Amino acid sequence: MKRQTSFLIFLSLSAAFGDFAETCKKTCPKVVKIFGAGGLKRLHAYSSGIIVSSEGHILTVWNHVLETDELRVVTDNGQRFNATLQLVDTELAAAIIKIDAEDLPCYNIQKAPKARPGEWVLSFSNAYRVATGNEKPTVMHGVVSAVASLNARRGVFESSYQGDVYLIDGITNNPGADGGAVTNGKGDLIGMVGKELKSTLTNTWLNYAVPATVLAPLVARAVAGESSIPSSAEVTRPAEQEGTAGRHGIVLVPVVLKGTPSYIDEVEDDSPALKAGLKPDDLILFIEREFIGSCENFGEVMSKHRPGDKVNILVKRKQGILSVEMELD
Repeated sequence: MKRQTSFLIFLSLSAAFGDFAETCKKTCPKVVKIFGAGGLKRLHAYSSGIIVSSEGHILTVWNHVLETDELRVVTDNGQRFNATLQLVDTELAAAIIKIDAEDLPCYNIQKAPKARPGEWVLSFSNAYRVATGNEKPTVMHGVVSAVASLNARRGVFESSYQGDVYLIDGITNNPGADGGAVTNGKGDLIGMVGKELKSTLTNTWLNYAVPATVLAPLVARAVAGESSIPSSAEVTRPAEQEGTAGRHGIVLVPVVLKGTPSYIDEVEDDSPALKAGLKPDDLILFIEREFIGSCENFGEVMSKHRPGDKVNILVKRKQGILSVEMELD
C-alpha cells in the first residue's frame, strides 16, 4: 500500500510539473543576471531580471543595484550588455531596464496566469551570485502557501509595495534573487521574486513573489516607449534616522585592526543581550541571514533594527554553535 501511494504521489507531481529538466531548459534563457551599484553597508551589487520583450526589455526590482551609470546584464548564454534604466514604478518597487538586443527569448507577461494556494512553483534567480557568465540560474522549488497583502519592511524602513503577493514556503528571497522569475511547473511566469523583507506582524523573513498580473501594466508601458525614473536615490536607499535603532546591550572587543572579529567583550546589565543568554567571548556569526565577519559589520547590521524587533543571532560558544532570539529595547 505504501509503494502504491508513493507511486500515485509521484504521478500527480509529474502531471503538475511536466518534465522538470524541460521546464528549466525553456525558462533559464529568459532570466538574466544584473550587476550594478553596491558595497555600501554590505549591500550586494547584483540581482536578477526577467526578459519581457524580444527587444530587450527586462523586468526587475527597483533597488540600489540600479543606482549606477554602469549597469550590466549577462544573459543565460554568457552575452554581456550595457543596460539603461527606462521606467520605474516606486509603488510597485519594480523597474524596467533596457538592453540593445533583438530576438531574445522572452515572456509574454500579458498572458501570465494566476497562481493558487497549494500550487507547486519554481524560482529562477542569481541568488548569492552563483552565476556570473554562462552558468545557469539557481533553481528552487516550493509551494504557494497563500495569497495575501504584503505588510513588511527592510530593516527600519517600510516596504513601498503594499499589494497582494504570493507567499512561498521555499527559501526564495535571498541576496541577489530579487527580480528573478517564479513559474508554475510548466514554466509559465506567475510572478517576480521580491526584495528581502521582514513581516511586520511576525518579524520573520518573507519568501514571496509579486504576481505577474500586477506587473503586466508596467511592462506594457515600457514596451510602448514610456520612460520615467525618480530623480532621487532616496527611494531605494533612504537615510537612516538617528534614534531609530534598538538597544541590544552588547559590547564588542576593541577594534584594533580592520576586520577585528565580532567577539562579545561585555554584556550590559538588564539588557536584551543578557536576557537572551549571550555571554562574553561569544563570537557573533550571523544576525538573521546576514553574515557578521567583523565588529564593523555588527554595528552596520544592528543599526537597521528598531526597538521591539526580535532578532535571531547565531554565535559560536567554545566548540558549539548556539542560536538565540533577542528582543531589542
